[in-house]
Amino acid sequence: MSIQVVEWLLERLKLAEKANNEAIKDFIFRNLVNMYGLVGSANMCQDLEQKLKETLKDEDRAKKLKDYIESLIKVYNDWENSKKKRERVEKEELLVYT
Repeated sequence: MSIQVVEWLLERLKLAEKANNEAIKDFIFRNLVNMYGLVGSANMCQDLEQKLKETLKDEDRAKKLKDYIESLIKVYNDWENSKKKRERVEKEELLVYT
C-alpha cells in the first residue's frame, strides 16, 4: 500500500514520469513518513495519505511538497548514478589486475 500512496501523490503533483520504479517510490515513502513523524504508526499508509491530502489543500504547502519530492527524486537518481559509476570503475579495475 505504501507504493500506492506515493503513486497517488506523484499523479496529483504531475511527477509520475520522474519516479518510474518501485525503489524510488519506496525511497520517497520512507522520507515522507519521516518528515510527517509517522514512524511506528499502526496505520502508517492511511495516516500519510491523510496528511498529504491536508497538505495538498493549501496551494503554498502543495508547492513546497512538490519541490521536496523533486529534490528526493534528484537525490535518489544522483545516488543511483554514483552507485553505477562506482560499480563500473570496480569492474574496470578488476580487468586491469587480471
